Amino acid sequence: MHDTIEDCGITYNDLRFKFGIEIAEIVIAVTNDIRGRNRKERNESSYTAIKNSKYATFVKLCDKIANTTHSKNSGSSMYKKYKSEFTSFKSNVYVASYNFDEMWNYLENL
Repeated sequence: MHDTIEDCGITYNDLRFKFGIEIAEIVIAVTNDIRGRNRKERNESSYTAIKNSKYATFVKLCDKIANTTHSKNSGSSMYKKYKSEFTSFKSNVYVASYNFDEMWNYLENL
């Protein structure tokens, strides 16, 4: 459900009603903010919410791994974008105590 608010016209309250506040909070944390002049600004505005939630961090890492893997394997131009964003993403979202090092390493090696 990580992209439901961005892509499907679903609201936070829809998710809260159907799945509970914990799930709604994870989804809203990984939803890119619509404020920002460009992709970089929109991504950076979301980092705090992601970093403050272990589960949101996990979901966002899964999403980044899937998107990066797909773009790399398909030859998409987005691969360069994901690759160039990695350092900023990690420096803003990484929390050692979450113990997702295998996922971070996998993403970095992509």
